[in-house]
Amino acid sequence: MDDTIREAQPSPRRPHRLNPPGSGAPGAGATGSGGSRRRRFDVTRCRQHRRMREADRRLAALARRQHGLVTRAQGLEVGLSPSAWARRQADGQLVAVHRGVARLASAPRTDDQRILAAVLAVGGQALASHTAAAHLWGVALDDWDLDVTVPDRLRSARVSGVRVHRPRVLTDLGPARRNRVPVTTPLRTLVDLGAVTSEAQVEAALDQLVVRRLVSLAGVRAVLARHGRPGRPGAGVLRAVLERWVLSGGIPDAEFECKVGRLLEAHGLPQPVFHHVVAGFEVDFAYPALRIAVEVDGWADHGRRAAFETDRARDLVLHAGGWVVLRLTWLALTNRPGSTLELIRRVIGLRSAA
Repeated sequence: MDDTIREAQPSPRRPHRLNPPGSGAPGAGATGSGGSRRRRFDVTRCRQHRRMREADRRLAALARRQHGLVTRAQGLEVGLSPSAWARRQADGQLVAVHRGVARLASAPRTDDQRILAAVLAVGGQALASHTAAAHLWGVALDDWDLDVTVPDRLRSARVSGVRVHRPRVLTDLGPARRNRVPVTTPLRTLVDLGAVTSEAQVEAALDQLVVRRLVSLAGVRAVLARHGRPGRPGAGVLRAVLERWVLSGGIPDAEFECKVGRLLEAHGLPQPVFHHVVAGFEVDFAYPALRIAVEVDGWADHGRRAAFETDRARDLVLHAGGWVVLRLTWLALTNRPGSTLELIRRVIGLRSAA
């Protein structure tokens, strides 16, 4: 017997067998059950990406209509999941403004955006009101707050930095829309202003809204009749302001004219005719019997070349007709009202004695 240990010889290899696709046998590679699962996962992930892209597109379109703002509820409505909303805030795509309200990081910050963000945060049928509404309507106030009125009795969110009003009287409330923001009507805004600002501010607001044709004196009288019950916040202040309105016979072209009319009365000067027409030209204030014309010149309206030329042509025609033209500037009336109006008094005296 041969005791020599022989080296074991390798057994011949079996040829590699290709398994048919989907057989699930070893060697199936990407076509086996594992590959099918990966493929299904990839398809699902692609679909999710497409849904998120579509949700982002719809959210961006919505933000463009809302001064760059969106709410969490709107995000969920267009297809974002709560976690997707949170991720977009975490990575800086969305910047929180109030709880549940965010702005696109690329959207510029504006006053209209601040006001709309407050309205959206309060929710429901909320709308901008009081000083915020006045600001939206273009009234130049010394200061304004994020005032929001809730017309319904439903519970609304408390929002930091927002002054929420719940009026009992809903007459003339609106809603109107200004710059794509829900807001109280100009007439209701005037009434509400009287409850939160000074009489001087309400007077300035009335002047500005009348000049811009957003309210009429008849409309203001009518709204006061509807809000005339004792104790109605703001109505008494607006009524006092309206009683001091001295311009009649036309709509002022500028707030400056309103100021001049009140100053003339306050200093005991005779009441002039407002927007009097002489030789085809309209003058701001006139004493026709004395042939005195008082023109109020604001730089915004009279600083342009065309206006400058028209003013001089009018002056020549008036002078030729025996009129004296007195031109008042905003600076003179603001810094030197007493001395400026005293000059008018002297001219009236001289013409009366002639």
